[in-house]
Amino acid sequence: METPAEPGNERLTVLTALPGSSLSPPATPWTPAAPGNRPAGPTRRTLPWLKHVILEHGWPGTSLAGTDGARAAWLLVQHADRDPAFQRQCLDLMTTPAGQGKASRTDLAYLTDRVLLAEASRRSTAPRQRPATAAAHRGPDPGSRGFSRRSRWDDGGMTLTADFAAIPGSRHAAEIERLCDAMEAAGKAGCYSRLTVERPWSADNPVLEGEFAAPRAIRWYLERELGRLAASGARISVCPGREALDLHDPELGPAVDETRWDLRRKKLFLFAPERMALSIDRLRHYTGTEPEMFQRYVLLTNYAWHVEEFRAALPDCTGPDSGSRQMPAWHHALPGRTGLTMVNIGVGPSNAKTITDHLAVLRPDLVLMIGHCAGLRNHQEIGDLVLATAYMRDDRVLDDILPLSVPVISNHTLNTLLLSELTGRGLRSRMGIVFTTANRNWELHLAAVEDRLRVSRALAVDMESATVAANGFRYRIPTATLLAVSDKPLHARPKLSADAQGFYTASGRQHVQIAIAMAAKVRHLYPGGLPTADLRSPDEPLLGITGPEATSGTVDAAPRRPS
Repeated sequence: METPAEPGNERLTVLTALPGSSLSPPATPWTPAAPGNRPAGPTRRTLPWLKHVILEHGWPGTSLAGTDGARAAWLLVQHADRDPAFQRQCLDLMTTPAGQGKASRTDLAYLTDRVLLAEASRRSTAPRQRPATAAAHRGPDPGSRGFSRRSRWDDGGMTLTADFAAIPGSRHAAEIERLCDAMEAAGKAGCYSRLTVERPWSADNPVLEGEFAAPRAIRWYLERELGRLAASGARISVCPGREALDLHDPELGPAVDETRWDLRRKKLFLFAPERMALSIDRLRHYTGTEPEMFQRYVLLTNYAWHVEEFRAALPDCTGPDSGSRQMPAWHHALPGRTGLTMVNIGVGPSNAKTITDHLAVLRPDLVLMIGHCAGLRNHQEIGDLVLATAYMRDDRVLDDILPLSVPVISNHTLNTLLLSELTGRGLRSRMGIVFTTANRNWELHLAAVEDRLRVSRALAVDMESATVAANGFRYRIPTATLLAVSDKPLHARPKLSADAQGFYTASGRQHVQIAIAMAAKVRHLYPGGLPTADLRSPDEPLLGITGPEATSGTVDAAPRRPS
């Protein structure tokens, strides 16, 4: 966003018609200085009066001061750089009137830009070395069509802006790469990277802003989502944001508290930068791998046999830095992060919630849970496959966050692709409800659950699937579940050691092969991400909304403009 210049040759008289005010405007209206000189008049002569007006009446919006008066007041505040506290006060006061149409949203966006830049600059307590990738901040030649450079910082940084309505489509990919380079450079300089998206076609949310930590970890995602916005003609800006919060700082707790999300405010991205930074560090800790290694398609398991088969099928995988990691991950990397990741999450819903809480910040295109289950039906045989359509939640780890009354189902597209793969291989399978429990020995307390098993018509019991699906619903990640029947405790076929070893050997390879084949289909049919628009909520973030159309190897050339 380009900050408007100071008023030109006209005389600026502020709020002279403000109704009911006991204050009078300055006796001598401000007249701009000669061209080439920065005028000092507004801050010295008019601002004290404007402060009294705001104290008495609140922000002078259009209903109070008229369009010209509101614009004049904003201009004064916009250029009152010597009084940043007053600028911040006015920004807070403008927010509600702008949402009600009583103040200009564009003016609010410009003031937001001014205030946040100034606040971030003041947080820099020591000079920083210009990052090695500082060329990304410099951007293209200043005369390049559709670009501008502005807001030079004391440490040499600046904002990079690209107006894609004025940039040829053939240049979009290169300029998005520049924007992502600038985001990474801000992170290397010790700041969150701030992304601003201006969408003139949106009546309700024309300007959205967000801050990111470790943008390199989700660069593939940013390039894809910014590409969609660029194709719609958005104007996108990147600059250093706030100084990154140390993960030992006491302010981290409130910053990552999801209960503080404002459901009335549309977000650019689902997570705050502090939450991103914490989750990325946790992923390193649990999986023993760098977040940049995670691929777009993720398989979760709780058996080492599946990991062994995964590594045998994809022998060039990269794994954890040690054998002692709690949830070791293995990555088969392909360009654009289109490969596969497998994580051995261990047993139980607590682990399933932990890994999906943190995995969600990387925005995977799918998460597939493959594992074993207890079969509940007479005609199921050991080794039969179960494709979950929906879940009964007895895992007890998300009840306070996502009420049990909220339906949780598998992604329809993933289930369709999985069913096609099972049918094509001629494998025995059933689709239906999976009951997920936190009690590994549930059959020892059958009376406590048998009514729910019967009424829900569940056909299998496991310990992770519903947790993965529920967190997928919360965080807008497409999920599905493919289980193999390993025992039938209600039919005198409990899981015994000798039988289990033989079953693991026979079923593991087939299970993993199906998952790999399904991911390959998604990669081909949905390179732009699986459909998620049907799960939109009132606070849905702008990034990540994918329409229902399948593609064939490329992202739509003319996507629907996101609302």
